[in-house]
Amino acid sequence: KRGYKMKIAIVTDSTAYLPERIKDHPNLVVIPIPVILWKNIQEGIDIEADEYYALLNNSKEFPTTSQPALGEVLELYKSIAEQGYDTIISIHLSSGISGFVHTLHGLTDE
Repeated sequence: KRGYKMKIAIVTDSTAYLPERIKDHPNLVVIPIPVILWKNIQEGIDIEADEYYALLNNSKEFPTTSQPALGEVLELYKSIAEQGYDTIISIHLSSGISGFVHTLHGLTDE
């Protein structure tokens, strides 16, 4: 369509390093990835990156990650659509590094 403007949302997760200048961009959504380091925490919500690295340096255990619940992710995408976005670009770690992409593939079954 001539004159049609797409409204694009960018979705990533808390494993992404984002420069301060874009962290609060209105079209950017960051999904917290649960990190298990003594307890289940969410980077960027329960703990900031510098605190996480300090804990990591003093820990004898290597942290693991979990996946956000599929229902939560689905609700997030629905919320983005309800805000008038017609396109979502979702950028995440590869499936060889993280299982989150497999979680997202579950959305295609919905």
